[in-house]
Amino acid sequence: MKKFLYLAIMALTVGFFASCSAGGNGSEYYKDGKEPQIDADKATVNGKKYDNQKEKCWCWTMKATVVGVTSSTEEYLWGTEFDLVAACETAMYAFAQTNVVVNAKASYTYINAPYFDSESCLENNDKD
Repeated sequence: MKKFLYLAIMALTVGFFASCSAGGNGSEYYKDGKEPQIDADKATVNGKKYDNQKEKCWCWTMKATVVGVTSSTEEYLWGTEFDLVAACETAMYAFAQTNVVVNAKASYTYINAPYFDSESCLENNDKD
């Protein structure tokens, strides 16, 4: 019961932050085979500019639905928002290209996790 309550609170928190300051995109964008347009010099992904100066801890969640079954994974990344979005968009592109199931979809959301430094940020990926 505690775990369910914790997950429900986290889902609400993530949903709140995702609606306020997060980004996200779905695999539908790449179904036509068009690759993400990443310009490191301008710090843009698909024409949208992201911060490439300030490194932070980011918590990002990828959600995929395949044959009606939805699963999600949460990962932490230390880097700039540009680094994060470029990695997420590349993952969305890869999912869309390897997708052989007609109704499979994927998306991601992310939030800043300011309470972690560079070391503790990545340690979260080792937890089960």
